[in-house]
Amino acid sequence: MLESLSLDLAPLLPFWVLYILGGLALFLVCFFAYKKSKGWIWRCLAMCFIFLGICNVQIIEEKKRPLDDILLVMIDESESHSLGKRRQQTQWAVAALKEKLEPYQSLDVWFLPFGGDQNTSATENEGGTRLFVALRQALADLSPERLAAVLVISDGQIHDVPVKMEKAPSVAESTVEKSANDLKIKQENLKKDIKQLIGQAPMHLLLTGRDGEYDRRLEILSAPNYGLVGQDFTIRVKLTEFGTPLGRTGASQNPAKQEPHNTEQVVLEIRQDGGKATTHRLHIGEVTELPLHLHHGGKNFFQLQIPVLEGELSRANNEALLSVNAVRDRLQVLLVSGEPHAGERSWRNLLKSDPAVDLVHFTILRPANKPDQVPIDEMSLIAFPIQELFEIKLKDFDLIIFDRYKRRGVLPQLYIQNIVDYVKGGGALLLAAGPDFGTGASLFATPLKEIFPAQPSGEIFETGFQPQVTPLGHRHPVTAGLEGANRPADTALSSQPQQAQWGRWFRHLDAHAVGGDVLMTGVEDRPLLLLDHVGEGRVAQILSDHMWLWDRGFEGGGPQAELLRRLSHWLMKEPDLEERDLLAENESGRLKVTRRSLEPLEQPVTLIEPDGDVVTLALQDQGDGRAIGYYDPPKEGLYRVEDQDRVALAAFGPLNPLEFKTLRSTEDILAPTIQASDGAVHRIFAAEGDNGPSAWSLPDLRLVKTQRDAFGRDWIGLRENQISEVVGVNERSLLPNWSLLLLSLGSLLLAWRREGQ
Repeated sequence: MLESLSLDLAPLLPFWVLYILGGLALFLVCFFAYKKSKGWIWRCLAMCFIFLGICNVQIIEEKKRPLDDILLVMIDESESHSLGKRRQQTQWAVAALKEKLEPYQSLDVWFLPFGGDQNTSATENEGGTRLFVALRQALADLSPERLAAVLVISDGQIHDVPVKMEKAPSVAESTVEKSANDLKIKQENLKKDIKQLIGQAPMHLLLTGRDGEYDRRLEILSAPNYGLVGQDFTIRVKLTEFGTPLGRTGASQNPAKQEPHNTEQVVLEIRQDGGKATTHRLHIGEVTELPLHLHHGGKNFFQLQIPVLEGELSRANNEALLSVNAVRDRLQVLLVSGEPHAGERSWRNLLKSDPAVDLVHFTILRPANKPDQVPIDEMSLIAFPIQELFEIKLKDFDLIIFDRYKRRGVLPQLYIQNIVDYVKGGGALLLAAGPDFGTGASLFATPLKEIFPAQPSGEIFETGFQPQVTPLGHRHPVTAGLEGANRPADTALSSQPQQAQWGRWFRHLDAHAVGGDVLMTGVEDRPLLLLDHVGEGRVAQILSDHMWLWDRGFEGGGPQAELLRRLSHWLMKEPDLEERDLLAENESGRLKVTRRSLEPLEQPVTLIEPDGDVVTLALQDQGDGRAIGYYDPPKEGLYRVEDQDRVALAAFGPLNPLEFKTLRSTEDILAPTIQASDGAVHRIFAAEGDNGPSAWSLPDLRLVKTQRDAFGRDWIGLRENQISEVVGVNERSLLPNWSLLLLSLGSLLLAWRREGQ
């Protein structure tokens, strides 16, 4: 326990009154001295005693308790710190520190981890190691004056240093001078920031890992976030090499000393959505531009990977991931109406209302019941551009729709064959059949018959009926979940059968399904809506021309717009409407796996975690063509889901985390901060060859005064702050009031006696 004495004033009157009284007393003393009064000295003493009593001088006696200095030992627990024997070195260093600190009873040692989930959220750290975030949290309720030192046990890969220091380039003299001034300002700012954070305490780095570790880093320098489906885009990548691999001689390399013209080439593999790899060649240290292609809408994942060499530090940064969201450009739709009818305007209004659709619409106006000898090319004000549409620019269209079209000699067989080839090559065709589909003028009597999924019988039902969704249709994404649809009984969708809540149609063309999937039926459960895959393309048939009744709201109408929207998107291969697909997505931090199929499948899927661990995940059938399963991912990264020949990818956290960008053990990142705090760097791995504890070492620890050096060649210093806290205070007057009164009266009596002589 320590004690200290001090004086304090507790005046009985305000200070301004004391100033007046003091000035008046000083004036009287000077006046009596000037007049050479015989008792002026005693009068002066009397006034001093009175003034001292009014000031009420107090003696304060404080009892203080010395406080222990605090030593913060920050322990790196990031993922990069698990490479090699860095974790073992850390454990050894912690044990050795505890042994070295045993004699220092005045030190309070705190061992604090950082770099894991205990310090920062996944959004905040972006996969990086945040030392100073953890340090600020630890010092939130702690005075920097008590800090003896901050010891950091880490591989040096820290991603939140206060100021990044850069060397001035050796170019023109003015540039060098300006860069030197900028460097000086940065150094001053850094020193100010670190002193504000930890006061006079030094920060020392105990560096794990080995010097000269060999590693290669594949980095995506630039890439777009969005692109157009079917278009190419370019990314810029760079392969950097650190150190020297086994079997090669030469000095170690680093980013600042990278050879500018390294002739060595490395094979780069690129996989899109987990598919087949394509290869490219990279030069070490050079920036390479690579063309990539977006095959489908939605997220497109690209995996870029280089092989791992013997002696390489890690394979984590030999891979780079890229996610590009592909969107479609304006859709080019060709609508050909065979004749004017009530439903034609519904088609046109629906397609024109979508701002993402560019519509080209032609209607054949010649009445069927009025044949004449006028040539086809003279029947319109503007000539029908048959050759341009169906030969030159046919592949520019995303979708072709025939609405109640019949053969009239407008389209030659050659152009119809072009449409067949267009569909087989990846195009989309929709047929809304009219009454003539079952006659000799039907399109089925053309080369299109080989791609149509339904063959007309020639019979037409002119009676009211409600379209019904088939059991297969309840599992197909085009018709599953349509509002007001009928529901079968004893399924996951409904325990009781439900009738459709749609308005009736009054014309149904009878046909036999020769391929594809029947999603809706009409009269006597005959096919009404059929979809089929043809080569690389797709075909849809609607065997009625009365869908427009839903648009007019007849008997309550029906989901015409939604059905046609789904139908057109399925024809154009939108991923959300694939009937056989495997999807994986991040849903509120959980991995959601969805398998779409037209038949219930019970087998589980295989899930591959970022580090290669394989997990089996069971899916639960939902009754609507989807089987769903959830998985809580234990770590960040790219997850791969496999089901037979289908693959799906989902990312959690940053695709290319900072934690794995550079993995070598280095002091370069923290060195400016360590220097600004008057600290030192010591590598735990001190010997070459042996990689065990016999090759590891720690510097000695010493207590040093505030103004002394905090490190030496083989030792590091801990500040001796000598901070204490007050635990008790005792106050008493310098002189009792009665003694001041007696002294004042005695002085006045002596003054009176002296003046009376």
